[in-house]
Amino acid sequence: LLTVHREENVDSAERVEEICDTIEGLAETFSLPIVFPAHPRTFDRLERFGALDRVKDVRGLQIVEAVGYLDFLKLTGNAALVLTDSGGIQEGAPTFGVPVLVLREVTERPEGIEAGVAELVGTNRKLILERSRAALARSASDVPATNPYGDGRAGARIADIVVSDLLGRPRAMEDWGA
Repeated sequence: LLTVHREENVDSAERVEEICDTIEGLAETFSLPIVFPAHPRTFDRLERFGALDRVKDVRGLQIVEAVGYLDFLKLTGNAALVLTDSGGIQEGAPTFGVPVLVLREVTERPEGIEAGVAELVGTNRKLILERSRAALARSASDVPATNPYGDGRAGARIADIVVSDLLGRPRAMEDWGA
């Protein structure tokens, strides 16, 4: 699963060409399909810089318009690997145990890097291909089980607090985790 939309990655023709080179390299190297829900900004830049036809011609690449939240969760949960420059996706993918390669030089989400559920790989094609190969070679048991962004039970905890406060009774949930 691939997403790229940040200014530093799509607002220069040179960088868009590098992204196209990387996409072609991923498609040539791996026999997995690459799903690329492209942000409207990304579509615009691909078209503006004359690269849209180039990526549409990449064998194994499925470039689609941006999808809704639930559809994106489905894509993420079924992915073998996520390559992204999105902060939100860096936080969400570890919930599914999917390795994440961050296509940026820096991230505002260092917790994922520190916990080993994401890796900062920058924008170098060779490094992205190398780290993709390593991430795909790892078994699911090698991916850290601890998601630094939570355990997915926040909604239940919030509901427990609201219901207990509204009804004036003790909270039902005992296991609040770390």
